[in-house]
Amino acid sequence: MSDEAAPPYIPDEPRAREIVGRLLASVPAGSFLTISHAGADLFPADMGAFEESLNRHLPGGPHTARTHDAVARFFENMELLEPGVVRVSEWRPEGHADARVHTTLWGGVGRKR
Repeated sequence: MSDEAAPPYIPDEPRAREIVGRLLASVPAGSFLTISHAGADLFPADMGAFEESLNRHLPGGPHTARTHDAVARFFENMELLEPGVVRVSEWRPEGHADARVHTTLWGGVGRKR
């Protein structure tokens, strides 16, 4: 494990969106925001065990999953690149097999206007 401090945990969505907004305010137009985030609505029956594993192995927790809509809101007021907020395996896959990989992560890329 690194000696670097773990990033702060951001438990509530309004606070997380505020932090993303501050970060975007400090970068020029044309900058990109890339997010991959555990999806609370992907494999919901398994998400409890997944979050438990994240919290056991990753510093800076507790970590929590967010829904597709919650992750998509991080990109408000940005140009969301195609294909939008999708399972990370579906974000510009190299082939059909890549797109079919099961994942517990939502992902997307936005460009600051």
